[in-house]
Amino acid sequence: MNISSEELILKAKNFTKENIKPIAKELDESNRCPKELFDPMRKLGFFRAQYPLEYGGYDMDYKSAFYILKEIAKGSAGISLLYVVHWMATDVLLKYGTESQKKKYLKDLVEGKKIAAYSISEATAGSDAAGIKTVAEKVENGWKINGTKYFVTNGGIADLYFVMCKTSPNKGAKGISLFIVDKETYGLDVTYYAEKMGFRSSATTNLVLKDCIVSEDNLLGKEDKGFEIVLDGLVGGRLGMSAIGIGIGEVALE
Repeated sequence: MNISSEELILKAKNFTKENIKPIAKELDESNRCPKELFDPMRKLGFFRAQYPLEYGGYDMDYKSAFYILKEIAKGSAGISLLYVVHWMATDVLLKYGTESQKKKYLKDLVEGKKIAAYSISEATAGSDAAGIKTVAEKVENGWKINGTKYFVTNGGIADLYFVMCKTSPNKGAKGISLFIVDKETYGLDVTYYAEKMGFRSSATTNLVLKDCIVSEDNLLGKEDKGFEIVLDGLVGGRLGMSAIGIGIGEVALE
Protein backbone atom coordinates (compact mmCIF):
# COMPACT_ATOMS: atom_id res chain seq x y z
CA MET A 1 0.00 0.00 0.00
CA ASN A 2 1.46 3.36 -1.04
CA ILE A 3 0.51 6.23 1.25
CA SER A 4 2.24 9.48 2.13
CA SER A 5 2.81 10.63 5.68
CA GLU A 6 0.53 13.60 5.03
CA GLU A 7 -2.29 11.27 3.96
CA LEU A 8 -1.83 9.04 7.00
CA ILE A 9 -1.82 12.01 9.39
CA LEU A 10 -5.00 13.31 7.75
CA LYS A 11 -6.59 9.87 8.20
CA ALA A 12 -5.70 10.04 11.92
CA LYS A 13 -7.22 13.52 12.18
CA ASN A 14 -10.46 12.43 10.50
CA PHE A 15 -10.67 9.17 12.45
CA THR A 16 -10.30 11.07 15.71
CA LYS A 17 -13.04 13.52 14.74
CA GLU A 18 -15.47 10.84 13.55
CA ASN A 19 -14.78 7.91 15.89
CA ILE A 20 -12.94 9.01 19.02
CA LYS A 21 -14.33 12.43 19.97
CA PRO A 22 -17.96 11.23 20.02
CA ILE A 23 -17.17 8.59 22.66
CA ALA A 24 -14.31 10.35 24.51
CA LYS A 25 -16.50 11.53 27.42
CA GLU A 26 -17.96 8.06 27.90
CA LEU A 27 -14.48 6.48 27.84
CA ASP A 28 -13.27 8.91 30.47
CA GLU A 29 -16.28 8.46 32.73
CA SER A 30 -16.28 4.66 32.47
CA ASN A 31 -12.48 4.21 32.63
CA ARG A 32 -12.70 2.06 29.48
CA CYS A 33 -10.20 1.17 26.75
CA PRO A 34 -12.14 1.04 23.44
CA LYS A 35 -11.18 -2.33 21.96
CA GLU A 36 -13.78 -1.83 19.23
CA LEU A 37 -11.51 0.81 17.68
CA PHE A 38 -8.46 -1.46 17.40
CA ASP A 39 -9.45 -3.16 14.16
CA PRO A 40 -10.35 0.08 12.32
CA MET A 41 -7.06 1.65 13.47
CA ARG A 42 -5.15 -1.40 12.22
CA LYS A 43 -6.85 -1.23 8.83
CA LEU A 44 -6.06 2.49 8.49
CA GLY A 45 -2.39 1.72 9.16
CA PHE A 46 -1.74 3.88 12.22
CA PHE A 47 0.48 1.24 13.88
CA ARG A 48 2.82 0.92 10.87
CA ALA A 49 4.10 4.40 10.08
CA GLN A 50 7.78 4.35 11.09
CA TYR A 51 8.69 0.70 10.55
CA PRO A 52 10.53 -0.95 7.63
CA LEU A 53 8.63 -2.22 4.61
CA GLU A 54 9.99 -5.74 5.13
CA TYR A 55 8.04 -6.03 8.39
CA GLY A 56 4.82 -4.52 7.06
CA GLY A 57 5.58 -0.88 7.85
CA TYR A 58 5.37 2.25 5.72
CA ASP A 59 9.04 3.24 6.19
CA MET A 60 8.17 6.79 7.29
CA ASP A 61 10.17 8.82 9.79
CA TYR A 62 9.34 8.93 13.47
CA LYS A 63 8.13 12.52 13.15
CA SER A 64 5.21 11.24 11.07
CA ALA A 65 4.35 8.70 13.77
CA PHE A 66 4.39 11.40 16.44
CA TYR A 67 2.07 13.58 14.35
CA ILE A 68 -0.37 10.65 14.31
CA LEU A 69 -0.14 10.47 18.12
CA LYS A 70 -0.76 14.21 18.35
CA GLU A 71 -3.94 14.00 16.27
CA ILE A 72 -5.32 11.02 18.21
CA ALA A 73 -4.51 12.73 21.52
CA LYS A 74 -6.81 15.58 20.52
CA GLY A 75 -9.67 13.12 20.95
CA SER A 76 -8.31 10.89 23.72
CA ALA A 77 -4.85 10.96 25.23
CA GLY A 78 -5.28 7.45 26.57
CA ILE A 79 -5.71 5.95 23.11
CA SER A 80 -2.50 7.69 22.03
CA LEU A 81 -0.76 6.15 25.03
CA LEU A 82 -1.68 2.71 23.68
CA TYR A 83 0.58 3.46 20.71
CA VAL A 84 3.43 4.98 22.73
CA VAL A 85 3.90 1.86 24.84
CA HIS A 86 3.24 -0.55 21.97
CA TRP A 87 5.90 1.23 19.89
CA MET A 88 8.43 1.15 22.74
CA ALA A 89 8.25 -2.64 22.74
CA THR A 90 8.27 -2.84 18.95
CA ASP A 91 11.30 -0.54 18.79
CA VAL A 92 13.45 -2.68 21.07
CA LEU A 93 12.41 -5.87 19.30
CA LEU A 94 13.43 -4.34 15.97
CA LYS A 95 16.77 -3.14 17.35
CA TYR A 96 17.78 -5.97 19.69
CA GLY A 97 15.75 -9.01 18.67
CA THR A 98 17.16 -12.09 16.99
CA GLU A 99 16.05 -12.95 13.48
CA SER A 100 13.87 -15.75 14.85
CA GLN A 101 12.22 -13.36 17.33
CA LYS A 102 11.56 -10.83 14.58
CA LYS A 103 10.15 -13.51 12.32
CA LYS A 104 7.87 -14.72 15.10
CA TYR A 105 6.61 -11.41 16.49
CA LEU A 106 7.61 -8.29 14.59
CA LYS A 107 5.23 -8.23 11.62
CA ASP A 108 2.19 -8.76 13.84
CA LEU A 109 3.30 -5.91 16.12
CA VAL A 110 4.05 -3.55 13.24
CA GLU A 111 0.65 -4.21 11.68
CA GLY A 112 -1.14 -3.95 15.02
CA LYS A 113 -2.43 -7.52 14.86
CA LYS A 114 -0.88 -8.03 18.27
CA ILE A 115 -0.59 -5.41 21.01
CA ALA A 116 2.46 -5.12 23.26
CA ALA A 117 2.96 -3.90 26.84
CA TYR A 118 6.26 -2.64 28.26
CA SER A 119 6.33 -3.85 31.85
CA ILE A 120 8.91 -2.20 34.09
CA SER A 121 7.40 -0.60 37.19
CA GLU A 122 6.66 -2.29 40.50
CA ALA A 123 5.02 -1.06 43.69
CA THR A 124 8.45 -0.30 45.19
CA ALA A 125 10.26 0.52 41.93
CA GLY A 126 8.87 3.33 39.79
CA SER A 127 11.44 5.96 38.84
CA ASP A 128 14.10 3.72 40.39
CA ALA A 129 13.66 1.02 37.78
CA ALA A 130 16.81 -0.77 38.89
CA GLY A 131 15.09 -1.50 42.21
CA ILE A 132 12.73 -4.13 40.76
CA LYS A 133 12.22 -7.42 42.59
CA THR A 134 10.75 -9.59 39.82
CA VAL A 135 13.22 -12.42 39.24
CA ALA A 136 13.90 -14.67 36.27
CA GLU A 137 15.73 -17.85 37.25
CA LYS A 138 17.40 -20.21 34.79
CA VAL A 139 15.77 -23.63 34.68
CA GLU A 140 16.21 -26.68 32.50
CA ASN A 141 13.70 -25.62 29.84
CA GLY A 142 14.34 -21.86 29.84
CA TRP A 143 13.57 -19.26 32.50
CA LYS A 144 11.15 -19.18 35.45
CA ILE A 145 9.74 -15.75 36.27
CA ASN A 146 8.24 -14.69 39.59
CA GLY A 147 7.08 -11.22 40.61
CA THR A 148 4.40 -8.56 40.39
CA LYS A 149 4.43 -5.60 38.01
CA TYR A 150 2.51 -2.42 38.77
CA PHE A 151 0.85 0.21 36.54
CA VAL A 152 1.20 -1.81 33.35
CA THR A 153 -0.01 0.26 30.38
CA ASN A 154 -1.92 -1.95 27.91
CA GLY A 155 -2.37 -4.52 30.66
CA GLY A 156 -5.15 -6.94 29.85
CA ILE A 157 -5.35 -5.91 26.19
CA ALA A 158 -1.76 -6.89 25.31
CA ASP A 159 -0.87 -10.10 23.52
CA LEU A 160 2.82 -9.79 24.43
CA TYR A 161 4.38 -8.42 27.61
CA PHE A 162 7.98 -7.18 27.51
CA VAL A 163 8.92 -7.82 31.13
CA MET A 164 12.01 -6.51 32.93
CA CYS A 165 13.41 -9.00 35.45
CA LYS A 166 16.40 -9.47 37.71
CA THR A 167 18.58 -12.29 36.38
CA SER A 168 21.58 -11.53 38.61
CA PRO A 169 19.89 -10.03 41.71
CA ASN A 170 23.14 -8.94 43.36
CA LYS A 171 24.31 -6.82 40.40
CA GLY A 172 21.71 -4.03 40.53
CA ALA A 173 21.10 -2.43 37.12
CA LYS A 174 23.84 -4.63 35.65
CA GLY A 175 21.87 -7.78 36.49
CA ILE A 176 18.62 -7.06 34.65
CA SER A 177 17.26 -8.80 31.55
CA LEU A 178 14.22 -8.29 29.32
CA PHE A 179 11.85 -11.11 28.35
CA ILE A 180 8.98 -11.47 25.90
CA VAL A 181 6.08 -13.15 27.68
CA ASP A 182 2.99 -14.27 25.76
CA LYS A 183 -0.36 -13.52 27.41
CA GLU A 184 -1.21 -17.25 27.30
CA THR A 185 1.83 -18.19 29.41
CA TYR A 186 0.83 -20.37 32.36
CA GLY A 187 1.15 -18.43 35.62
CA LEU A 188 0.64 -14.98 34.10
CA ASP A 189 -2.34 -13.17 35.56
CA VAL A 190 -3.65 -9.64 34.92
CA THR A 191 -5.11 -8.10 38.11
CA TYR A 192 -6.44 -4.74 39.32
CA TYR A 193 -7.70 -2.46 36.55
CA ALA A 194 -6.53 0.93 37.85
CA GLU A 195 -8.82 3.90 38.47
CA LYS A 196 -6.70 6.86 37.32
CA MET A 197 -7.12 10.63 37.33
CA GLY A 198 -6.27 10.97 33.62
CA PHE A 199 -5.58 8.80 30.56
CA ARG A 200 -8.63 6.78 31.56
CA SER A 201 -9.12 5.30 28.08
CA SER A 202 -5.74 3.60 28.55
CA ALA A 203 -5.87 0.14 30.13
CA THR A 204 -3.66 0.10 33.24
CA THR A 205 -3.33 -3.00 35.40
CA ASN A 206 -1.09 -5.06 37.62
CA LEU A 207 0.65 -8.12 36.20
CA VAL A 208 1.33 -11.12 38.41
CA LEU A 209 3.85 -13.72 37.24
CA LYS A 210 3.95 -16.92 39.27
CA ASP A 211 6.34 -19.63 38.11
CA CYS A 212 5.96 -18.49 34.51
CA ILE A 213 8.18 -20.57 32.25
CA VAL A 214 9.49 -18.95 29.07
CA SER A 215 11.99 -20.44 26.66
CA GLU A 216 15.56 -19.29 26.16
CA ASP A 217 14.38 -17.77 22.87
CA ASN A 218 12.19 -15.31 24.81
CA LEU A 219 15.22 -13.49 26.23
CA LEU A 220 15.49 -10.19 24.33
CA GLY A 221 19.10 -9.15 23.89
CA LYS A 222 21.84 -10.51 26.11
CA GLU A 223 21.47 -11.78 29.65
CA ASP A 224 22.05 -9.02 32.24
CA LYS A 225 22.00 -6.34 29.50
CA GLY A 226 18.28 -5.59 29.68
CA PHE A 227 18.51 -2.31 31.58
CA GLU A 228 20.22 -0.53 28.69
CA ILE A 229 17.65 -1.97 26.26
CA VAL A 230 14.76 -0.77 28.43
CA LEU A 231 16.22 2.73 28.67
CA ASP A 232 16.74 2.80 24.91
CA GLY A 233 13.06 2.00 24.40
CA LEU A 234 12.04 4.78 26.76
CA VAL A 235 13.61 7.39 24.47
CA GLY A 236 10.84 6.93 21.90
CA GLY A 237 8.31 6.73 24.70
CA ARG A 238 9.29 10.13 26.08
CA LEU A 239 9.09 11.71 22.65
CA GLY A 240 5.70 10.10 22.18
CA MET A 241 4.47 11.59 25.46
CA SER A 242 5.65 14.99 24.25
CA ALA A 243 3.57 14.53 21.09
CA ILE A 244 0.54 13.70 23.23
CA GLY A 245 1.15 16.83 25.31
CA ILE A 246 1.28 18.99 22.19
CA GLY A 247 -2.00 17.47 20.99
CA ILE A 248 -3.69 18.20 24.32
CA GLY A 249 -2.33 21.77 24.24
CA GLU A 250 -3.49 22.39 20.68
CA VAL A 251 -7.03 21.10 21.26
CA ALA A 252 -7.26 23.16 24.46
CA LEU A 253 -6.38 26.30 22.47
CA GLU A 254 -8.85 25.35 19.75
